[in-house]
Amino acid sequence: MEIFLRSARIALEASIFALLIGYPAAVAISRTKKRWQMPLLFMVILPFWSNYLIRTYAWIVMLNRTGIINQGLLSSGLIDQPLNMLYTEGAIIVGLVYSYLPFVILTIYASIQRLNPELTEASEDLGAS
Repeated sequence: MEIFLRSARIALEASIFALLIGYPAAVAISRTKKRWQMPLLFMVILPFWSNYLIRTYAWIVMLNRTGIINQGLLSSGLIDQPLNMLYTEGAIIVGLVYSYLPFVILTIYASIQRLNPELTEASEDLGAS
């Protein structure tokens, strides 16, 4: 039961972070000019063109004790010794958010695009932000 609850908590946290990042990104993409929307959506879809295993291995390389993040923190003087970031719950959440963020952005973007723009204009006329 403890493992199930931990897994559910990690999934919930990853979902919340993906929504906190994905919703503003989808809104920003939908509010840009039409000519910029396709290039921005292309950048969202771009990670799908690489293998999932390769993307996961890239995160392992970045989060390793001798990885890019630790080397950057060490060289800037923010830490004295490398942090153990790999194989932690935080690394799992980062990996899940990175993997599923394009799905969140594309789904929310598609929903926002279907909204009637007159409703947004009417709500702004009534004082909504």
